[in-house]
Amino acid sequence: IQTTETHLNGTERPYLIITYTKMVNIEITGVTNGSFYRNNVTPHFNVGTATLNEAPYTLGTTITNEGTYTLTVTNGNQTKTIQFTIDKTRPTANIVINNGSSCTNHEYVDVRITPDLGVNDIVSMRYSVNESPISTTQAYQSPFSVGVGSENGEKSIRVELIDAAGNISPLYSWDFALNTTIPTGNLTINNGALYTTDRAVNLLIVPTAGSNEIVSMRFSNDNIYWSSLESYNPRKTYTLSSGDGNKTVYVQLLDRFGNVGVLQSSIFLDMTPPKASVLINNGGQYTNNTNVAIEITPDIGVNDITYIRYTINGLPPTTIAYTNSFGINVGSTNGKKEITI
Repeated sequence: IQTTETHLNGTERPYLIITYTKMVNIEITGVTNGSFYRNNVTPHFNVGTATLNEAPYTLGTTITNEGTYTLTVTNGNQTKTIQFTIDKTRPTANIVINNGSSCTNHEYVDVRITPDLGVNDIVSMRYSVNESPISTTQAYQSPFSVGVGSENGEKSIRVELIDAAGNISPLYSWDFALNTTIPTGNLTINNGALYTTDRAVNLLIVPTAGSNEIVSMRFSNDNIYWSSLESYNPRKTYTLSSGDGNKTVYVQLLDRFGNVGVLQSSIFLDMTPPKASVLINNGGQYTNNTNVAIEITPDIGVNDITYIRYTINGLPPTTIAYTNSFGINVGSTNGKKEITI
């Protein structure tokens, strides 16, 4: 803008000059700062010149290669810089579901995700359970738990990962079985005997028909402290705790799903021979009766005698039910007789 004035000598001279330049802000379209893209991009800008990763960039050039880019546009004393990334590679990872086991007794299972080397931009994920539709996308996390329902049977989990550019991983899946049935069965000691005189006893461990596969077992005298786990075997030689008295044996059965059941059975351990006073023939050394009277008086505290075994003159023994008074026929031949009870 220029204004003039007329002097006395008739000349005109400028007395005010205003010069202005219209400032145009730099605008970049086609890409935005900090964004990730899984397709080719073509940045545009409205004024000035540009460099891409410090190399000259021609307006309208399509960028196709993967990588991180810095686009700088300069117009006069104005500069605008943005960064963006092109990533066309699907994210991959090692995904372990249910600790890699094909069996579980838990309604919730863990999912652990370890991205492959160089994969560091996973931002979200989605999953499905038991062939249901894939879930709504949610923020990436690891580990996390997934509920598979309480009904026993076959289960499956499918997982997809999504990176910052929107690339979707391969579909990862894992099939396994859920069973929460507690093992049951029968434990028999010494073929069901009520008493034993030996601490070493024979156990027969028989799971109930239809039970899950039993894989291991362990034993206890008190249902508190347990032996180490060992492979399941229906027969086991077991040592009772020391001291006479009633003994209970506990067996834990562990099935392939991790369910634990407890069986128990009892037997009376009596390692103390019974003692008694035995009176034969009223203590007499002679008799004229072939039927000799026997009187037995157990010692104090001895109250569980069940049988009597006796021999005459070294012949094979005879066993009878216990009674405190009975007779033995020693035969009609005169002579010395010997009775052992």
